[in-house]
Amino acid sequence: MNVDYTLRIPSELIVEIMWHYSHVDNLQNLFPARGIGINPMTRISCVCRRWRDIALGDHSRFLWSQIHLRWPVPVVTRYLERSGKNTLLSIGFLYTSLPDADQFARHHAQLDPSRIERLSVDHAHPSLYQDAFMAWIYDILAEQSSAKNLWDLELQFGGPVIRQMQQTYSLTALPQISDVRCPRIPFQANLLNPTLLTRIEIAYSENSPSHIINILIHSPLLQTAKFRRTSNPIRIAGEFSLDHPPTFLQHLKTLEFGPCHTPFANAVLQSVIFPVSSEITAKIYRDTPRIMTSFPETLEFTLYSAHTLTVSAERMRLYLRGTYRVDPTHYPFRLGFASHDSPTYWMEFNEYENNGSKQGTDLLRDIARRHDSFPQLKKATVHVRHLPKAKPLIRLLTSCKNLEDLTLKSIAVNSFIAAFGSGDPDSPLCPLLRKLDIRGSAFDPYQLKDTLVERKASNCPIQDLSITTDVFLQTMPSRGLSVDEVLQKLDKLVDTYTDEGGYWTTATEPGRFQYEDVIEEDDPDEMYEAEPDQEYGGYDDDVYDDY
Repeated sequence: MNVDYTLRIPSELIVEIMWHYSHVDNLQNLFPARGIGINPMTRISCVCRRWRDIALGDHSRFLWSQIHLRWPVPVVTRYLERSGKNTLLSIGFLYTSLPDADQFARHHAQLDPSRIERLSVDHAHPSLYQDAFMAWIYDILAEQSSAKNLWDLELQFGGPVIRQMQQTYSLTALPQISDVRCPRIPFQANLLNPTLLTRIEIAYSENSPSHIINILIHSPLLQTAKFRRTSNPIRIAGEFSLDHPPTFLQHLKTLEFGPCHTPFANAVLQSVIFPVSSEITAKIYRDTPRIMTSFPETLEFTLYSAHTLTVSAERMRLYLRGTYRVDPTHYPFRLGFASHDSPTYWMEFNEYENNGSKQGTDLLRDIARRHDSFPQLKKATVHVRHLPKAKPLIRLLTSCKNLEDLTLKSIAVNSFIAAFGSGDPDSPLCPLLRKLDIRGSAFDPYQLKDTLVERKASNCPIQDLSITTDVFLQTMPSRGLSVDEVLQKLDKLVDTYTDEGGYWTTATEPGRFQYEDVIEEDDPDEMYEAEPDQEYGGYDDDVYDDY
């Protein structure tokens, strides 16, 4: 005789199983076109008669509380009926057309703000504005809001809708709020003390950092904070002063803010003590050519004592009205750094005029100017269009005595190879460097072979080498050995050898290379540096510039 052991499972436990199965973090995923397909509660009701009876019981009404207003009207009506009159609701709404407005109007009377605990609205229509729906939103955000149970709020608005919401709203009317994702809507900084906020993504327009600082220091449970300025910042004369000690946000994982000027960034960064596991990103709006003059002085010691470093200049150009123009919203110059006792920082800098390729090179030069720049650096990644000449690279590499892992991507890395091999045989540069990745970059294989041979003889070998062997290598005249023989020797000089086929740049066209563009002298004082009118390898910019 077969025994159905599932009958022994308590009803309370089955309800918990149902809830964990049907619950969604992103309410937009309730809509089949966006996410889960067949509704979980439909699946649950089909398991067996007992499960259906449990799902429809008085103690299971909360299982029907997650509702998406893009569902067919009978489905929404059924969920509202089964959830009862007192159950708190989680409402998702995707607004793309006039029928959506009609859908909202059908159920408006049952969607009292006091019943809403989670709300996710994606107003995707570029021009549609519906008075009844927006009045409902305004009621939720009002200073005398009745949405006292709302703890999760997501409003994704654009077009004319966001222009109708330019006033600054307050979170104090939402005493239970803990998760706010309204990246284009400004909110005031006056908060309950302390707040329950764990996540906040909002807009701001203030020129003073006090708005952001006030939210941070009154949110001890904060895990994610993103503040997006809606316009270019205005430079304020003088430094911002703090009238309180830094606040330790022990739960913080992510902080992003900007664009802002350097004094603004300094004030925010000084106001908080960040956990080592957190990631901090600031967009710095600079109005001077040299990038490092806009670097926050608060982080200077952390930068030069970093264990990992990323330097990148990923510029983007847009094709507008028959010409290529720099994208003014893009912040292409990035410095990322971290150490064992600091968070991971990302400082992003905007374009300044239209000479970004040169600015990427100057950024590396400026970093190298400091004496003993990176004594603790172990891993570095550099993505710039043009490397500096060998001299500043020698100065930079001299200070990197503990560097173990280096990734370079540039139009040509021969100046680096010359600098790397320029040290005294008894005291080579970067003596601990064992992993070198130059994929995507042009290089002279003969020069690289000689350098690796010297490193091995000095007992400082490269053990892991990654390169890209562009078809152009086969057109290079041999120097005693053929190119294939040199590549074979490179393979034998290292323990791990990655030979990746492809082009050295994203738009290389075979047959357009000139041998003279690649060959560089080994003299570090006479190293090649590409100018805009003689870019290596016939690189043509199309929609955007890489590095």
